[in-house]
Amino acid sequence: MQQHGSAITGQADQHLAALSKQVAGLQQQLADKDAEHARATYEAETRRMAAVGKIDPAAMLPIIRQMVSEVLGTPALPVMQAHTAEDALHGQALAAGPPGAMGGPMGDPDPVPPNPGPPQQQDAPQ
Repeated sequence: MQQHGSAITGQADQHLAALSKQVAGLQQQLADKDAEHARATYEAETRRMAAVGKIDPAAMLPIIRQMVSEVLGTPALPVMQAHTAEDALHGQALAAGPPGAMGGPMGDPDPVPPNPGPPQQQDAPQ
């Protein structure tokens, strides 16, 4: 009876090994299909961008936003708006100059006020 049990265990092990090999092969096929799909998607997107760019370069902005959104996994527009707001604040800070600085954006002194005209002559003492 033990021989019969050992034979069944041996057959089960062989069957399990065959199934494991089959699963590994199917996983490799799936990985190959995923890679092929990613390549085909990239090529299609590249052709789309080239075609749209020839027609109207400004029309590429939504396509680029969509691609960035897909990469980030979140809508890109709110992120872009936040960066734009930060850039505006940074620009305002640069225009104001460092605290206590005089003048323009680089801390240059204020321009000299305009000349009111030639100096007035005073009467000579007599």
